[in-house]
Amino acid sequence: MSETKKLEADVVVVGTGPGGSTVARDLTLQGKKVIILERGADNKPTGRPTAAVKFTGGPGKGMMKAQPDGLTMIRCLTVGGSTMMYTATAFDPDVEKFKKYNVDLSPELLDEVKTELKVAPLPDESIGSAAKAIMKSAQDLGFDWQKLNKFVDPSKGKPLAKNFFFGCEEGGPKWQAREWALDAKNKGATLLTNTYVEEIIAEHKIATGVLAKGKNGEPIEVNANAVVISAGGVGSPVILQKTGIYEAGQSFFFDPFCMTFGYLDEPTDFLTEPPMVTGIHTDDGIMVTDMSMPWTMHANYAVGSKKYFNVFRTKRAVGIMTKISDDLEGSIGIRENITKRLTSDDHYKLEKGRAISRKILRNLGAKDILFGGYGAAHPGGTCGIGSIVDSNLETEFKNLFVADASVIPEQWGLPPVLTVICLGRRLSKLLAQRV
Repeated sequence: MSETKKLEADVVVVGTGPGGSTVARDLTLQGKKVIILERGADNKPTGRPTAAVKFTGGPGKGMMKAQPDGLTMIRCLTVGGSTMMYTATAFDPDVEKFKKYNVDLSPELLDEVKTELKVAPLPDESIGSAAKAIMKSAQDLGFDWQKLNKFVDPSKGKPLAKNFFFGCEEGGPKWQAREWALDAKNKGATLLTNTYVEEIIAEHKIATGVLAKGKNGEPIEVNANAVVISAGGVGSPVILQKTGIYEAGQSFFFDPFCMTFGYLDEPTDFLTEPPMVTGIHTDDGIMVTDMSMPWTMHANYAVGSKKYFNVFRTKRAVGIMTKISDDLEGSIGIRENITKRLTSDDHYKLEKGRAISRKILRNLGAKDILFGGYGAAHPGGTCGIGSIVDSNLETEFKNLFVADASVIPEQWGLPPVLTVICLGRRLSKLLAQRV
C-alpha cells in the first residue's frame, strides 16, 4: 500500500468551479497558503466537440440520469467546473431571497465582482442575426424581451457559439473559472488534479482537513485550518453525507430546460453566434432566451426528434430555450445516485415556455417547429443555507464550509454562476480574518 502523502495548508478547497476558484484565488492573493483539490483533470479548452466529452467525463460521470424517468442532467468534472460549458449568462443574485437567511449580498460586493469580470450585455455588433430576429419578434408580441448580462469581454475577440459549449480557448472572450484556479496556482497555491476527496478529517465536530486519493489511487492527507467544499450540487452533499451530515442532498433543484427550433427561408448566424444573449424571466419562474449552438448539437436534437431532414437545415435555424425553476424534490445518494422526477408544476412551466417559444417563432415566420426533449443542468440546493449550512456557509462541523450552487436555499431556475461567485467572495473575506 502506498505511503500517505501529507500536506499542510491554511485552507483546503475542494473543487475549481466558480465558488472554489473564487475562494482559492482570493485567499492566495491575500497571502494564505491554499491547496486546491480537483476531481477532474485540467482539460485545456479547444472549442471542439471532443472537449465536451472530457469536461463531463462521459455517461455515468458528468452525463447523469435522474431516476425513475431517466432525464439527463449535465455537470462538468474538470478544472473550471461548469463554467467550461456554460453560456456565460450572468443574472444578479436575488438579494431579497438571501436576506431572509441573513446573507447580505451587498450592492458593493456585487459591483466589485461585476466590474472585475466586466459583466455586461454584449454590444450590438456581437449579437447574431438569429438572436436579433427573435428579440424583435418577441418585443413585437409585447414580451419584455431584453439583452442579458454576459461574462464575456468582446475586446478579447469575437465570441462564437462553440466557445460556450466546448470551452473558450485560453485568452478568449468568455470567462471561465479555470482562469482563476490557474491564477491561484501561478500565485502560489497548490493545485492537485485527478484527486478525489473521500472524507473530511474531523474530531469533536471540528474539521481539520481531508483525506483523498490521487490519480493512481495514492492516499493524500491535507491538514488545514479551514475546509471549503465546492464540489457542486452533486459532489458536495455526497462529501457531507460521508462526514455524517446525512440530511445533505435530500431535496434539490436542477433547472430543467427544453429547446424549440424553427426554420426560416433565409440563412441565419445560428451556428456561430453567441447563445443566450437576450430573453425574458417571468414572475412564475420561466426563463425564455435565444439559443444558438454548433452543428453537432443541433443535429443531435433533430435526430432525437426523428426530424432527420432538419440535420441539413441548420444554417436556416433559429432556436429558443426554456429553463424553469423546478420544485425542490428528490435526493442524491452517497453513491451519487440521483432520484428526482418532474412535478406537474414543472411540466406546466416547461410546456408554457414551449408555447411562448412557438408563438415567437411563428411570428418570426419560422416553419416546421421542432420541440426537443427535456434536460437539466446546474443542480443546486442540496446543502442549502438555513438547513445544512448557516449564513456564513459553515456546516455543523466547525471550520467546514460549502461554497457552490448547493447552498442556494430555494428553487432557482436561472444561471447561478454570478450568485456563486458573490457567495465565494463573501466567504473568502470571512476566512481571510479567521485563518
